[in-house]
Amino acid sequence: MITPLHPSVIDRAIEVVDRSLAAPRLLVMLSPTGRGRRPSYNTNAFLVGSLLSVQWKGTLVLRDVHRVLTQLLPVDTQRRLGVRTTGKDGEEHLITEDHLYAISDAMARYIEWGAGTQPDLTPDERVRRREQLLELLHDMLAVTLPPTESTSRAIDGTGIRSYARQRRAAPSDLLARDAAGDPLAQPDDPDSQISADPDATLGVKTRKDGQREVYSGYELQAMVRVRCRDGKYVPPLFESFELTPAGTGIVEVSLRVLDRAIAMGHTITDLLADRHYSYKAAPHWYYELLARGIQQHVDLHPKDQGFRDYDGMKMAAAWMHCPCTPDRLGTITDPGPTATEEAHKAFIALIDERQQYAFRRVARQTATTGARWECPALNGTVGCPLRQGTVEVAQLNGLPVIVEPPDPATAPKCCTQRTVSTGLDAQAKIEQEHYWGSKKWRKRYNHRTYIEGAFGNVKNPTPENVERGFVRVFGLGRVTFAIGIALIACNLRMLRGNTELLAPGDGDLLVEADAHCHGFMFVTEEEEALLAAHRASRQRAA
Repeated sequence: MITPLHPSVIDRAIEVVDRSLAAPRLLVMLSPTGRGRRPSYNTNAFLVGSLLSVQWKGTLVLRDVHRVLTQLLPVDTQRRLGVRTTGKDGEEHLITEDHLYAISDAMARYIEWGAGTQPDLTPDERVRRREQLLELLHDMLAVTLPPTESTSRAIDGTGIRSYARQRRAAPSDLLARDAAGDPLAQPDDPDSQISADPDATLGVKTRKDGQREVYSGYELQAMVRVRCRDGKYVPPLFESFELTPAGTGIVEVSLRVLDRAIAMGHTITDLLADRHYSYKAAPHWYYELLARGIQQHVDLHPKDQGFRDYDGMKMAAAWMHCPCTPDRLGTITDPGPTATEEAHKAFIALIDERQQYAFRRVARQTATTGARWECPALNGTVGCPLRQGTVEVAQLNGLPVIVEPPDPATAPKCCTQRTVSTGLDAQAKIEQEHYWGSKKWRKRYNHRTYIEGAFGNVKNPTPENVERGFVRVFGLGRVTFAIGIALIACNLRMLRGNTELLAPGDGDLLVEADAHCHGFMFVTEEEEALLAAHRASRQRAA
C-alpha cells in the first residue's frame, strides 16, 4: 500500500508552482507558434507531480509522477490540480500517463537546444531556449530562497551520468589531459559523442575514493549559500545552476551562474572555489570576478606550486617572500582530506615556517594596479642584517634570522626600500585575501565543503537520488529540467529541516514547520461515492 505524502509537503510543492507562475509559462513554451489550436497540457499538475515524485521516490520517471498524482494526493487536491475531472458523461476521469508523455514529447520539440538533439537550430535560438527554461526554473528556485544576511557563496561542478550506455571506450589520454588542465572534447566534437544520448559527452569526475574517472553525460555547475566569515550557519541552499555537456569549459558557464544569481537580486562579495577555477588565466576568471565586486578564496593547482623569481623576491601562491627563503619551502603540497593527522600537522608546520618569510601585503592587487608589499624583517617576522635592529628582536622572539643576506650594493629593491610594488603579472589568477594554507585561509576555505555537501546531499539515494537512472530521457533541455526540479526539491527539504533557523514570513508556509497531521484514512469505493455526493451538494448550495 502506498503511503500518501504529508499535507505540508504537498502544499509546499503547490506553493512553489503557483507563486512562480511556472505552469502557464511552461504551457506557452510548449505551444507551437503561428495558427492552430493551442495544446491543453496540464502543466500545473505536471510540475507539482514532478516535484513530489522527486521528494517521494527520488526519481523523475513519468510513471512515478503519474503514481504520485493519482495515488498519493488527497482527492480534493487531485480535483484542484485537474488530475481528477468529471466528464460530460458524469463519470470521473484521471489524468493518464499518455498525457504526461505528451508533455515530455513537446519539451523535446520546443525546449531542447542541444547540438545533438536539435542540430539545425540557429545559435540565437539555442541561447533563447536555454535562457527561457533556466529563467523558469530559477523563478521556481527563487521561491525556495528566503532572505539571508550572508554574501558568501561556494561554486563547483559535479558530473551527471547519462542514462544512456556508452557505445565505445573513452580516449586513453582523457585523464592526462584533465590532470594537465587541458580542454576535453567539446560538445560539437563527433568523437566525444559516444552514447545513445545525442547531447551527452565525455568528462572527468572525482570518485568517492578521491580518484579521477571518465564518464559520459553532463556537468552541473551550481552555487550554494555559505556562511560569512564570522556569521551563523545558513542552510546550503542552491541559488543558481546550469547544466552543460560533460567536458565543456567551466569559466563561461560559471560566470553565467554568477550573473544569474546577481540578476535574481542576491548580493555576492565572496566566492569559494577549488583549483579548477584558480588554474584559469586571470583575464578569464579573476578579473571577471573583480569586475563584479567579488573576491575569490581558492585552492592551488599543483602547477602553481614552487618559487618563481619576481624582481629578486621569491613568489609563491601569489605572495612575495624574502629572497633568502629556503628553497625547500617552495613547494608545499596539501595532503588532502583523506591524509593522516600527522601529514596535516606537517603541512601546517611548513606553511607556518614559510609564512614567516612572507612579505606583508600593504595593498591588494586590482584589475588595473598591482599589489604593494613590505619586507618581512620590517614586519617583525624575521631578522635581517640589512634592516637595522631586526636581528636582535628576532633572536629574542625565537624567529628566523637571515644569515647570508644579499650584498647591499647589488641587493634587490625589496631589501633596500621599505615597500615595493608588483605588477599585474604576479600570479593574479590565485590572488586572494588570506595567505594560502594559513590558519585564516583554512578556516575560510573550509566553508567550501558546503557545496560538496550539497552535491552529496542531492545525490544521496534516500532523498533526491540524482544519479544515473534518476531521469530516463535524453537531451540537454529535458535533463536540465529534471536537475532543476531536483535542486528545488532539495531546497524545500533543507527549508523543512531548518525552520528554526529561519524567520517565518507572513503566512509563508515554505519557512514554517510542518502542520500537524492527524493521519490518513483510505476510503472504500462506496465511501468515496458518499463523499462525492456530499461534495456535490455543498457545491450546489454554494
